[in-house]
Amino acid sequence: MEYEDGSMDMWMSSPGNSGSQWDWISYRHSDDGINWSSEQIVLRPTPGSKDQCSVCDPGVIYFNGYYYLAYTGTDYYEGKGSNNSAFVARSENPYGPFENRLIMYYSEDGKSFTKLDSTKDFIEDYAHNLGIAKSPDGHINTNSEILIGYAYGERWGRWDLKVQNIRISD
Repeated sequence: MEYEDGSMDMWMSSPGNSGSQWDWISYRHSDDGINWSSEQIVLRPTPGSKDQCSVCDPGVIYFNGYYYLAYTGTDYYEGKGSNNSAFVARSENPYGPFENRLIMYYSEDGKSFTKLDSTKDFIEDYAHNLGIAKSPDGHINTNSEILIGYAYGERWGRWDLKVQNIRISD
């Protein structure tokens, strides 16, 4: 993420603890795009949760005072990296701490919406590698729906693509 003053923030997947947590998400900052801060871990899997094995594939946007970090994760140790779910965490700071949150609403007519108890109803099984569409300069129009896409599929390396619209709100 590049700012008007030339400084930059970067989030990336990092190796986990070589045990029960396969991947973590780390962060680095640069004032000039050449010299970077040392890497710091900003998000780890949460034991007992749907991302308990891995948090990876970060994508970040800044909106209304928060950094929203989209990522994939899994709780399926036996699958060795399959059966991923898509998550969103947010923080007031680019380096965290990040809180997990994703609230989904469903509408048949685009006028009346129902809050869902589970996001699973509209996310495919084995979801991973989430991406968010934005303008060439990296901006997102928050006054309209935002297009997201992610890969999914049970068979490793043979994935389908799901594209859907979301809306970011307070």
